[in-house]
Amino acid sequence: MEWNGKELEGYVDYGTQMSDDSLPVASEVLMFMVVAVNGNWKLPIAYFLCHGMSGDEKCNLVSEALIRLHDANVEVVSVVCDGPSTNFAVASKLGASIQVNDMRPWFPHPSDTAKVVYLVFDACHMLKLLRNVFAEKGILTDRHNRQIRWQYIKDLYELQDREGLRAANKLKRNHIEWYQQKMKVSLAAQALSRSVASSLEFVAKDLEMPQFKDADATIAFIRVVDQLFDTLNSKSCFAKEFKSVLRPTNEQFWRPFLVDARDYVLSLKLGPALLHSTPRKTCVLGFAATITSVIALYDSYVKQGPMQYLATYRLSQDHIELMFNVVRSRGRWNNNPTAGQFRGAYRQLLLKHSMQPTATGNVVAQDNVQVPDMASVVTSASLECAVSTADILRNCGLQRASIEEADHSYCVVAENMSLTEFSTDVVKYMAGYVARKLCAKMSCVGCKSALLSGDKVASNCKLINRKDNGGLVVPSESTVAVCSVTEKCIRVICASSTGHMPRQRNINLALQVAVMERTQHLNLFSGAFDHSCQLGLIDDYAANLVRLTVNEYTKVRFFSIGKSITSSLRGKNVRFNSNKQVLFAHQ
Repeated sequence: MEWNGKELEGYVDYGTQMSDDSLPVASEVLMFMVVAVNGNWKLPIAYFLCHGMSGDEKCNLVSEALIRLHDANVEVVSVVCDGPSTNFAVASKLGASIQVNDMRPWFPHPSDTAKVVYLVFDACHMLKLLRNVFAEKGILTDRHNRQIRWQYIKDLYELQDREGLRAANKLKRNHIEWYQQKMKVSLAAQALSRSVASSLEFVAKDLEMPQFKDADATIAFIRVVDQLFDTLNSKSCFAKEFKSVLRPTNEQFWRPFLVDARDYVLSLKLGPALLHSTPRKTCVLGFAATITSVIALYDSYVKQGPMQYLATYRLSQDHIELMFNVVRSRGRWNNNPTAGQFRGAYRQLLLKHSMQPTATGNVVAQDNVQVPDMASVVTSASLECAVSTADILRNCGLQRASIEEADHSYCVVAENMSLTEFSTDVVKYMAGYVARKLCAKMSCVGCKSALLSGDKVASNCKLINRKDNGGLVVPSESTVAVCSVTEKCIRVICASSTGHMPRQRNINLALQVAVMERTQHLNLFSGAFDHSCQLGLIDDYAANLVRLTVNEYTKVRFFSIGKSITSSLRGKNVRFNSNKQVLFAHQ
């Protein structure tokens, strides 16, 4: 509660101008926003301070909003919401039906019964709910009675964590320990993505690892969910495949998929019962209702209407979520603003005013301090590293003399190290990425040809063949050899540094020296290439390409190692969970 100079504000307010202190204190805000499906604008139209809201109350507010928009000549084609039970009750009271045997996710317009308003459930919320039930229960069953297991995703993460390399996916600890960050859509989307499905196929079919023997059903499930989420989240006319907007030119692809995906999610089982008949039914019913509404919207407004395409991203709650994000930033990132603070931020956003420091806050400006220009900032000269590359090589066990003088044959040295089949294929995949990055920076045709293979199909890399959809490049044997030796040297450094990378600034240069010493007997980057680049008198093209390849590869690996060390030092993430406890206590 706050005193605004005239009255205490913070009570429940539905816009009825009632001044009664017997009303409960508001704890939530219900906001309505209009988003154009055939334009590039959005506008919040109303907000209501409430303390919980029944289905009848919400139904009356939705009807009133539709009536007033109709009076303003705004045609509402759909209502977008998330999945609480009250929203299902509102849909039923408005005249829609979200039942498997009677799927009618639309209701007549309260101002014009000849028109219907379609009901769309936010795809992001449905994806998170599906991920939650999949991860919590561990096992689902598809329509062919095959088991879909969350354990395969956990095994893939553990394999990648153990090897220190990822098979071209984004799986991290946060994706496995998702329950600490349930609200993050990115964790759900990345865990059930095409890259994870391809990685599972790689380890199950190409490497034939026994722990992934029966992962076919899980792979199919992830692919369906990934493609469904892309289709219900399309925004660009220039995107390809399932990320493209819905239009007549690609209707033969997305329409059969949506119909089959609807049948697929409705056929999922949790134990012996169908998932849509259990208490965890919201996700599958929401997806089924949204698919039905999207197809009907396309038929009404694109196929037989004035629109050229339907961008399904406009049928999401991201727009109002971004609005709430801006409101929080207006309150100095206050997650729990008071009613007065929310009203002030709302008005400023509508009037497009910037936030200015007040004269009554806890901290008041005492003078007019300006932020200096970057040109006036004096930077101190960087200090040169006092440790030479020879010292780094000797301390990390990469110097040839120290290896030859070692008395123990079991010392970890790059020459005696062998990469597993998994790591070998991942390194080859990364070598292709390194070659692509280097080619983008080079103008010499001969250097580009030396980095890339002449074959368009990678005969010795199963991961590239599995992941390639026509855009990946195949590295040359020399590029793969340099990357493999670099990976071995990096692992030796990690082993000698007890889990931490050395802090010397010229560790990258030391790695270049170590790799060149171990590859000088190889005939790398040789061939009849016509080089047009200019090098120094003592340099040659092969040595220059080795240095560039090592430098680019170490950038990728050091970034990944730094993230892994940070994650291990941070431990279990409790900040998000504690933050939500504070928010729900309204403090």
